[in-house]
Amino acid sequence: MFEEIKEIILSMNWYKFGECNFQLALVLVFVFLCIITIFFLVRDRDYYQDKYEKLKIKQKGGKVIKQLKHKDG
Repeated sequence: MFEEIKEIILSMNWYKFGECNFQLALVLVFVFLCIITIFFLVRDRDYYQDKYEKLKIKQKGGKVIKQLKHKDG
């Protein structure tokens, strides 16, 4: 099955993959997808953490206070 897929890809003449280059391309695609996934998880972490903190405060019956960060300068 894998050999048939590889032959189809090779017959399209997009790139002439050797054994090593074909595996390297698959690894690079996998690493690229992992990096993008980690980037989005880290970027959205603060947003969801803030929502979670506000939800905890609301459940305790307190008021939600927005804290503004001011940079001196």
